[in-house]
Amino acid sequence: MATRPCVGDNVQISARKRIALVTYALHCGGMETYLLSLAGALVDHGYEVHIITTVTKGEWFHRIASTGALGFHVAPRMPFKAVRLVQVGKYLAKGNYDVIFLNHALYAQATIGMLSDKTIVIPVLHNDVEDIYRVGCANYKAWNVAVAVSPKVRDTACHHVPDRPIICIPNGVEIPPDEVLSHRLSPERGLKLISVNRLDHGQKGVLFLPDILKRCLDRGLNATLTVIGDGADRDRLSDRIVRLGVAARAELLGSLPHDQIQFHLSISHAFLLPSFYEGLSIAAIEAMASGCVPIASKLVGVTDSYIHDGLNGFLVSVGDIEGFVDAATRLQIFPETWQTMSRAARAMIVEHFSMQQMTNAYIRLMNDCQDGLYPLARSRHNGLPLDISLIIPEFSFVRTRRMLSRCRSQIESRNISISK
Repeated sequence: MATRPCVGDNVQISARKRIALVTYALHCGGMETYLLSLAGALVDHGYEVHIITTVTKGEWFHRIASTGALGFHVAPRMPFKAVRLVQVGKYLAKGNYDVIFLNHALYAQATIGMLSDKTIVIPVLHNDVEDIYRVGCANYKAWNVAVAVSPKVRDTACHHVPDRPIICIPNGVEIPPDEVLSHRLSPERGLKLISVNRLDHGQKGVLFLPDILKRCLDRGLNATLTVIGDGADRDRLSDRIVRLGVAARAELLGSLPHDQIQFHLSISHAFLLPSFYEGLSIAAIEAMASGCVPIASKLVGVTDSYIHDGLNGFLVSVGDIEGFVDAATRLQIFPETWQTMSRAARAMIVEHFSMQQMTNAYIRLMNDCQDGLYPLARSRHNGLPLDISLIIPEFSFVRTRRMLSRCRSQIESRNISISK
């Protein structure tokens, strides 16, 4: 089983390819940031890239145009999920794509059995949560190879599908130039804490942020907190900031354009990531590329793959408020420690997590697939065209065949609605 990382430089494009990056929606988040960044990078390398959404467009759909890729929304107007699956599958089949990357795209994942064996299909697993594995590892005999964004995600996926190849390609980010960081003040004059994340306490632990700031102030630190992002828990976060009496030291800026996020990272000292679980935080590695020292939950196989505790950041037990405060205290009291760790954090991302490295890894993977390194487990024509279990897990084989027959008859006179 292949589990090697696929990272390298100076890769060659064997032929111009038509690539589809498929997801359920382009909402505000790390996976969406990855999709837009990878699309732009592949366009720059001469590929024809389509970003396709299959449930809803999402608030970031309009950003596709800035990448040079084309955006399409497949909008089946059918009451039955199984019929909608067939419509998505037919659309992908008609697209004549050389490579299709599936990014938590349930409808597309369930229909890859409808594709030609020549089409390379690569699911990408972006997070360490069961639903990601349920979708991304499904229909495993009809995809070529899967990508995991961190060692923990790769290892867990291997347990789900031990006989299929899964490799690790970490997310990559653009590296800001050194001069952008030159105007950051010493943390002695005020420790600037920052969080850039979806405001969802269930994953990101964002309701810990006001407590961390409050305990920093209780210890006499001259600290402020900037929170960038939006999400379901924004009101709860705002209420907790007020209730703890730290509103004068905290600002909630909502979602911001990428250049404004980069500015705030460039003037901040420490990036807070109190998450319960992650795949690989793009926000954290962007912060490190900007010289922010990360203080993060210790998530084995995830955050410890790029944060080396005490060297380029701090790793703290999940929910350990005092551990976060201890790390922040050390950075303000010992500014030379912050300076050393800031340089080490940036060096880690430059060396291992740049956009160029990620793009080269995906290009090499596509070329490896084209060269036959990751063949299908069997011809797609030898299996069912749909994996109905993704939408109705209790379906039996016989009921699945009957549903497929009904689906085919219902869509004969129907057209797929595509909005561009």
